[in-house]
Amino acid sequence: MRRTNRKNRHVLALTAACAALVASVAGAGSASAASVSTWEKVAQCESSGDWSINTGNGYYGGLQFDLDTWNAYGGQQYAAYPHQATENQQITIAEKVLAVQGPSAWPKCGAVNGLGTDTQSPFPSVTLNYSSTTGGDYNGDKVSDLFAKDSAGDLFVWTGNKGAGFSSKKQLTSGWKFTQTAAADFNGDGKADLVAGDSSGNLCRRLQRRRHSRPRRPGLLRQPLPLDRQRRRRLQRTRQAHRRLELQPDRRG
Repeated sequence: MRRTNRKNRHVLALTAACAALVASVAGAGSASAASVSTWEKVAQCESSGDWSINTGNGYYGGLQFDLDTWNAYGGQQYAAYPHQATENQQITIAEKVLAVQGPSAWPKCGAVNGLGTDTQSPFPSVTLNYSSTTGGDYNGDKVSDLFAKDSAGDLFVWTGNKGAGFSSKKQLTSGWKFTQTAAADFNGDGKADLVAGDSSGNLCRRLQRRRHSRPRRPGLLRQPLPLDRQRRRRLQRTRQAHRRLELQPDRRG
């Protein structure tokens, strides 16, 4: 990335603030935006895709910000140095730089990798045309994510990006015919589980599998079981365990 002239630092800060205001009004799809995949191509060119790189050459992170540019465009709200911020946070600052300086801010890696031609917003806004909306930490990164069901009964999740909105939606399952969906960590694995009511008034839950469990089909949730059936199953397993103990011979003496 091209180094910022120190004499223009205050001018850049003011320009960056104005550009952020214009971008917020203009919304997604402007020429000063690029998708996450495009930014990742630029990062691959700039730093071999290493978002935490610091080689001591005065440029930091996946997109090789110099510290003056990082500070001028508001990077301090995320981290003192660019390489200490997350990928999404670095992309957020890069969007502001792109709005002011254009692809030439990355003279060797910008335009050739799609900056200026890719106009897709990296973090599109979520249109809540959904029901049963709730929040919870789906992926265990300590950032809240958003769950919602559409009119067709498809359940989606938008993973939260700290300080940078939400990622694109991901479909979890179809046929989610439940209401009043809530999310919380019921099994203590650090990831949100779902609880919902069905049309018959049963309270159902869906626990995320733990890491050592057998993997499920990608993108699909297990069909939740009514809580009363789960209790019956636990009671049945307990009785079977007691019965096995009773059948074991007494070897004492």
